[in-house]
Amino acid sequence: IAGNVAAGNGGGIYVDNLSGATTLGKNIVTGNRASGNGGGIYASTSYGSVSSLVGNAILGNTALGNGGGGYIAASFGGASHLSGNTVADNKAAGNGGAFYIESPSSSVTLLDNILAGNAAQAARPSAIYLQGNSTSTFTFTGNHLWGTPGQYRLYNDLPSTVRPLNMKDNWWGTGEEEGLLALIYDGRDDPELGMVDYRPWLTQPRILPPR
Repeated sequence: IAGNVAAGNGGGIYVDNLSGATTLGKNIVTGNRASGNGGGIYASTSYGSVSSLVGNAILGNTALGNGGGGYIAASFGGASHLSGNTVADNKAAGNGGAFYIESPSSSVTLLDNILAGNAAQAARPSAIYLQGNSTSTFTFTGNHLWGTPGQYRLYNDLPSTVRPLNMKDNWWGTGEEEGLLALIYDGRDDPELGMVDYRPWLTQPRILPPR
């Protein structure tokens, strides 16, 4: 799925799932552009529905809004599962060079994904941007995040009233804790934001970054 242009959201793929389950698997989504959100993929799920992105290559897409690689929106009890994807060299003019994830009152799981070279242009740019509320559930493990200089790997925009996010056993691009903390923007940087529980973390990558 290559070279497409959307005047709104979802340069390559647009999914709005209100019931049942949708799986996007083993696609190559590359070189797409959205004037809105989700340069590669825009996936929205709600009311108990489930959207899954499994084993996709999401490469070199651009969003003039948020989510260069993908904009993932789960609400009202919906669920999104992202596993085994390679997300590289995507760009967003707003937040979330790789993914912008919006999950009020819903659950999102990121498992064993590879992120590399993604860039955003927001005031505090990050590869992944998380937004949600006190009933949001995030599970984030086994992911490998290689970054772009001057970019955070993760921006946690959940409020401070939310319990720390479970983000254990990930490779953040460094094995040193001090360096790792500099790559996560959360309640340690702004007391109004929630915290990220990153311990234990991978001190060495288990795989090599994409070339």
